[in-house]
Amino acid sequence: MLSLTAAAQEESRKVLTQVNPVYPENLKRFNVNGVVKLEVTVSASGSVKDVKPLGGNPVLVDLAVDAVRKWKYAPGPAETTNEVKLTFKP
Repeated sequence: MLSLTAAAQEESRKVLTQVNPVYPENLKRFNVNGVVKLEVTVSASGSVKDVKPLGGNPVLVDLAVDAVRKWKYAPGPAETTNEVKLTFKP
């Protein structure tokens, strides 16, 4: 199971396209789980400009960053920074 939570640090930006991280079967089988926190910088156009890991299992962080880089947000008047939390549970 994968749970995604996006909490805006500045203002709320709606996620239009959300790509879920690939959760490999071997990680599920070995019960590799946890929460990954990311700081996501979103451009005014809605594309993800930067993703900075804030914490979590390094293996899961890489999976989460790869997925969140593909997200698309609603356009806004300026660049914003959002905190995203992804929970990996087998």
